[in-house]
Amino acid sequence: MDEIRGESPQLSVSIVTYNSSLELLRRTLSSLQVAARQVVPRILSEVSVTVVDNASAAEYQAQLGQMLRDFTAEAGFHLQ
Repeated sequence: MDEIRGESPQLSVSIVTYNSSLELLRRTLSSLQVAARQVVPRILSEVSVTVVDNASAAEYQAQLGQMLRDFTAEAGFHLQ
């Protein structure tokens, strides 16, 4: 429907964490990024991923923040 009007649809993904496995989160983000490469810009205009921490321990929050800062951004794939 949006393609008919000349606009590509977007995909937004939210991931909520609470002291969750950072390795599993890293693998999940990597998988989403690989999938985004297959569909942006052919099918989707962009893929946006928002990671929300649900009051985890301070040490976990620091590790999560560092992991997200270290994650490599790509065109069409936005990590928040």
